Amino acid sequence: MSQSESTVPSHFREKAQFETPPASRFPQLFFSPASRARTKKVLQAPERNKIPVPQPQPHHQRAVIDQILRLLWDCRILQKWLESNLQSSQGLRQENVDFRQNLLQWFDQNARELPWRLTRDPYAIWVSETMLQQTRVSVVIDYYTRFMARFPTLQTLANAEESEVLALWSGLGYYRRARALHESARAVITEHQGQIPTTAAALSRLPGVGVYTAAAVASIAFGEPVAAVDGNVERVLTRYFGHEPVPGVARSGELRRAAEHLVDPERPGDFNQAM
Repeated sequence: MSQSESTVPSHFREKAQFETPPASRFPQLFFSPASRARTKKVLQAPERNKIPVPQPQPHHQRAVIDQILRLLWDCRILQKWLESNLQSSQGLRQENVDFRQNLLQWFDQNARELPWRLTRDPYAIWVSETMLQQTRVSVVIDYYTRFMARFPTLQTLANAEESEVLALWSGLGYYRRARALHESARAVITEHQGQIPTTAAALSRLPGVGVYTAAAVASIAFGEPVAAVDGNVERVLTRYFGHEPVPGVARSGELRRAAEHLVDPERPGDFNQAM
């Protein structure tokens, strides 16, 4: 041993004689000998450590094939159903178009000249639709003319006393309509800044304004494509669709939905008046 080696402590000499492992052996520095042995054994026998993948059995394959065939069959049935419904819906749409055209053509040729049809003022149309409820047109004409002469604007009606409104309404009957119209006029002035609502949904929230009146005013005055359905319209739709005249809420709802599909989107006001 040289003089320089004798001066080096023994534990340093042992570590100096340790051969530095290559990079491929670095993992051995962090595992115990037992762990390294197990790892080596696993690496030498990879086939025994693979996760087994279950192989499909013949009966499983048949079941999968059956499911695929059923799915394809269902898709074929669905395709045929969609094609048939598309053809029927296209035919129905064409029938709707023909119905609108024939009805509006008849209306253009036979519509009566009525004072409320000479204006697009929503207030005047509202008054006429309120008076026409359960009252003949020939009776309403004179009352409408006098009423509009006395209350030409919504503001004048809202400022009037109820007794004055009822006096002009005298003879028409159903005075609840006059009271509701007067109350609604005041509500529009106070709650809507004097602007009559432009949709059937908003109009129907006014006091005494029903679904039919709201739809009639919205379609005639504002061009909203909504159907106005009353008893007369229900009878027309019943004949058109070939239904039996069955009264009741269910039939009314069915006819109302049908009327919504029939209403002309370009001339909803004329369509409703023609009906």
